[in-house]
Amino acid sequence: MTDRSGRARRLVVLVVIAVAALIHVPFPFWGDQALFTYAAHGMRHGDRLYVDFWDYKQPGIFLWYLVSGSVFGFHEAGMHVAELIWSVAFAACTQRMLRDRVEHGWVADIAPLFTVGAFYAAARAWDLTQIEYLVAFPLMLSLWAAADAGDTPGRRRTLRLVLSGVMAAVVVYFKLVYALIPLGFWLFLLAEGRRRTPQRATARDTVRDACALLGGLIAPLLPLLAYFVGEHLLGTMWWTYVTYPPKIVRSIDPPPLSRLRDGVWFFVRNFAWLVPLAIVGFGALRRNDARRRDPLPVGLAIWFVVGWGTVLIQNQWGYQFMLPLAPLGIFAVFGVDRLSRARVRRAMPAVVVLVTVLALYPAKQVVHKVRLLVSDDFALTAAGRHRFETEF
Repeated sequence: MTDRSGRARRLVVLVVIAVAALIHVPFPFWGDQALFTYAAHGMRHGDRLYVDFWDYKQPGIFLWYLVSGSVFGFHEAGMHVAELIWSVAFAACTQRMLRDRVEHGWVADIAPLFTVGAFYAAARAWDLTQIEYLVAFPLMLSLWAAADAGDTPGRRRTLRLVLSGVMAAVVVYFKLVYALIPLGFWLFLLAEGRRRTPQRATARDTVRDACALLGGLIAPLLPLLAYFVGEHLLGTMWWTYVTYPPKIVRSIDPPPLSRLRDGVWFFVRNFAWLVPLAIVGFGALRRNDARRRDPLPVGLAIWFVVGWGTVLIQNQWGYQFMLPLAPLGIFAVFGVDRLSRARVRRAMPAVVVLVTVLALYPAKQVVHKVRLLVSDDFALTAAGRHRFETEF
């Protein structure tokens, strides 16, 4: 009976995530999304990336739009429906990842509300289908696979490390700099393995694990390399990925301080409600010996720190501030789990009041979106859709 109720609860949460994504299906494109769609439509009809059109971005976002547009249509609704499916899969994997990492099953079941749900509560039109949100899914899968590899012996361990490498390759396809997150986590895991493994087996095991990770990382990148070779674009590849980015950074003025201020304020007012829970969760992980042996929180901490670092070294556009959201939300889930224990439950009322007050703004945003959607005929008519898009 308990297992059945757990399945029902997980399904309800996934339905909530799907509805949250569905509300955003009629949202209009901004410049980036329109560019990606236009380029992907051209690729669908034979245009070649970096040959018939050029952009300094890695090919992952164009391939994502190409697949999504080919299946659902090269327009706003088509891309947002693809994002809906992506989000539900992301949410389901989050539930599964945390099931063995929290004491209360219901906490893992509601976990996507603190990550994917928080994203949709705050998302503006230009935050949707951007790299920083889409890349969070393969990032999480890479960290999860690498963290769980330590608990499995032999061939299964190798397969999980290879999977971690493959997901890191997906991250590289989206944006090269974000590969620093799984790479940093891998270095930590290899160092931990050397510290804990008997001396005679350390070198062999470290080399084997490193080969599995790098093999998984390199194999999916070979088709991209073959494309560059086949199109005689090796020089273009080097210029696009290595020469051009630092050159453009030096040639343009640094982002105005107001842009950083606006981005930080956006993050604070939308996600501050997660911070008290995340602090509780991080503290609980440090005190719990069994949890401290789980390397995943280290990976999440690396993600959070590197995520903020990459925001600061980039153009600091608002959507880039979405990258640190997922690890913050997962730490908040650990906090909810901690507060649900009997011996600390007396502290829950104060935390609940604080979180509720901080969550008033994102809650207001959700109500505003739903109200507009209802008043604009659920964007099902041409006039209603036009009014809804104009609002955003």
